[in-house]
Amino acid sequence: MAKVLRCPACGALWRVKDDFAADMLHCTECQACFSADKTESLSVPDEKLDARLQQAARRQAVMQEEAREGKAVMSRIADSLTDFDARTEAPEAPPAAEPAPRAPESAERSHGVLWTLVTLLALVVLSATGLLLGHKTVLGTMPQLRPVYEEVCMKAPCPGFVWQNAAAFKVTAEIERPLETADDADREVARRLPVVTARLSNTSELPQALPILEMKLLDAAGETLAQRVLEPADYGFGGRDAVAPGADVAVRLTVTTPLPYDASSAVVKAVSALQ
Repeated sequence: MAKVLRCPACGALWRVKDDFAADMLHCTECQACFSADKTESLSVPDEKLDARLQQAARRQAVMQEEAREGKAVMSRIADSLTDFDARTEAPEAPPAAEPAPRAPESAERSHGVLWTLVTLLALVVLSATGLLLGHKTVLGTMPQLRPVYEEVCMKAPCPGFVWQNAAAFKVTAEIERPLETADDADREVARRLPVVTARLSNTSELPQALPILEMKLLDAAGETLAQRVLEPADYGFGGRDAVAPGADVAVRLTVTTPLPYDASSAVVKAVSALQ
């Protein structure tokens, strides 16, 4: 038998031995620490778990192969567009002293080849334009092509395309403190259910989608009192709004579970972008 544990912060699954008995666990996916006896766990026969892992590995291999093929196609299209934009008209060769008359059959054949090349080039340009303009439809069907689009759209125009790089955001946060004129009841609510104000600044030169946020409330000793992972819909941006280059947005994050002790500080960071 094998035991499967779920990280309460990011949902990652981890396989451990059935007799595993550690008190605290560390998730290497989201860097969260959690108690082993408070997380979800399930005991599964080794044969059944190995079969599911092999099935997932085959599915992942197929998706990676599709992504590689898609990246190769998009790279060829981007190169074709770059060559097409940079192409200049070749200088005419000086006429010969006594050019020989071309046979009508040769002239017709040359025009046919030329029109074929022009038609193929036009089809390539139209196909590439359709893929770039319809990036939302393509990514809705094949999200694994997003890294390809993020690379191609750095070279070719993709109107309305939004990058998803959580590292592009600088996040600052602080706990809102009650006014000095607040009564004891308001102070108690603010102590048990604090509100955190966070400011997200897009430090990149590209429009970025709002990221997933990880909020931690710490006590005076720096120990974590509460931790929560929030998507844009959780902190008031359900439309997956984009943040322009150099712009910032302010959000208010509310704690829904009363804290056992006073929180001295808050830490908020962007952990990943929406997929």
